[in-house]
Amino acid sequence: MIGIVDYGAGNLANLERALARIGVPSRVLTSPEESGSQDITGLILPGIGSFGSAARSLEGSGWSSRLLEWAGSGLPLIGICLGMQLMFERSLEDGDNRGLGIFRGVVEPFKGSRVIHMGWDRVRWLHSPPAQDGEAFYFVHRYCCYRMDDAWGVCGSPGHPEFLAAARRGSTMGFQFHPERSGPKGLDLLRNAIREVTGGWS
Repeated sequence: MIGIVDYGAGNLANLERALARIGVPSRVLTSPEESGSQDITGLILPGIGSFGSAARSLEGSGWSSRLLEWAGSGLPLIGICLGMQLMFERSLEDGDNRGLGIFRGVVEPFKGSRVIHMGWDRVRWLHSPPAQDGEAFYFVHRYCCYRMDDAWGVCGSPGHPEFLAAARRGSTMGFQFHPERSGPKGLDLLRNAIREVTGGWS
């Protein structure tokens, strides 16, 4: 059972539907204590909105310390879009805000020819790819990380420098794009990622 972290900054319905379509049981968790249930084998941290308010919500709800404990124990954790950004050390969105520090790096304004990177773009995987190299996924973000310490997949094309499309450290993963909004290929990637970090689904 995958627990979906509800801290007031995510489109949970889309993610629930995506997980149901790939046959992965899930439950929305409204408090950190619920993640202690024995049937919860992995967590997904979604996110839509601004880093500063989301980070304050994580801290105020008690989820920050629980997520650090969870990841520190080697348990499966997947961040999506803002959820991935929250896993970095800091973000320059809305000032200078501290993140969870699971991944190394600072979340900075997107350096492309557009202020917002929105639409389909290709990802180049650096190791153990959960999808075919060069597959396109749906992005919508104004900030991203350019440091490559925990790089898993990168995105770069004419008009913008290469940035982290996906990060990984052990059983903790993050996707800057939205697999749940990326059609059949995105669902395949989500299924593969969950299978890898949880040891498979029967």
